[in-house]
Amino acid sequence: MCRLTGIDTILPELVHLVGLMNRFLSVLLFLLLMSGVGWAEFPRSDPTPTQIQSVPSVEWQPQIEAPVADLLHANLEARDPFQAGQCNFQFLFGYYKKTDWGPGGPPFDYSPFAFRYGLMLTTPCDQHGCWRGNLETLLEINYSTVYGDFGSYLTGSNLLLRYNLVQQECAIVPYIQAGAGFVFTDAWKNRAQDLIGGEFEFLLRGEIGARYMLTEKCSLDAEVGYQHISNATIYQRNGGINNIGFSLGFSYFFGKLD
Repeated sequence: MCRLTGIDTILPELVHLVGLMNRFLSVLLFLLLMSGVGWAEFPRSDPTPTQIQSVPSVEWQPQIEAPVADLLHANLEARDPFQAGQCNFQFLFGYYKKTDWGPGGPPFDYSPFAFRYGLMLTTPCDQHGCWRGNLETLLEINYSTVYGDFGSYLTGSNLLLRYNLVQQECAIVPYIQAGAGFVFTDAWKNRAQDLIGGEFEFLLRGEIGARYMLTEKCSLDAEVGYQHISNATIYQRNGGINNIGFSLGFSYFFGKLD
């Protein structure tokens, strides 16, 4: 009796479930038939080869809106280290040897260490040519160890004006520069010489050099030059020093000051 009661309870549920499945399949079949009619009523027509050949080919070119182009141009200018207003630090060390030019005297060689702050005054023009470039001014603070029979140090400051020969897409940037400044030294204390007469002396200089741009921010630098030290007859002893030498170092470009 228990088994018959169980079958009587489940059988109506199975009949109801089969009926629902039949209705679902009927609706699905009707939708498939209707979609087939739709495709028949709106047949697709592929283009013929003649129609394909008649379509003109147009090369696609990206169009950059004016504000975006201006932004890109401004970004390139901001990254160019030789644009007007760009600033940099330059660190150099070297060796300058006394020459036989001018009055004779004991050796007076020195090894300078220089720190420079540079500011680009102008922007290179758009024209091509070997003289394409810009002007740069630099303020230098230096200290030199003296190797000779008198004196032990030179220290002071100089103002330089430089012309950079900037060529487009060239990593080497030659330059020429000239400057003037002053130095303090203890060489005057040796009164057996007539070259350095006082603690305060003037310095005149001229150099040629080059930067090798590693990146837009950094460069390796080298220069050779001539330096003259004297006091313009402020003191009785004013023979003067004439040295030639070289310097090596690097530069770091940090952009425009806000």
